Amino acid sequence: MNDFSATEALLRTTLGKCVLAVDHIGSTAVPGLAAKPMLDIDVTLSGLDDVPEASANLISWIRTAWQSL
Repeated sequence: MNDFSATEALLRTTLGKCVLAVDHIGSTAVPGLAAKPMLDIDVTLSGLDDVPEASANLISWIRTAWQSL
């Protein structure tokens, strides 16, 4: 599994059913192009009403991950 596939799966699991799409954008999405070692990702939610819950879920995941370091 490449870095994007793993990150996409994590985002879909963390953010839940409101995720319509997770897209790999930027220079790392172009095979053969010199790129920085950081993924650029665009997450599309089903609507603006989903932003507060999705944000809270992501913040909660970050806190949990940070505490386990």
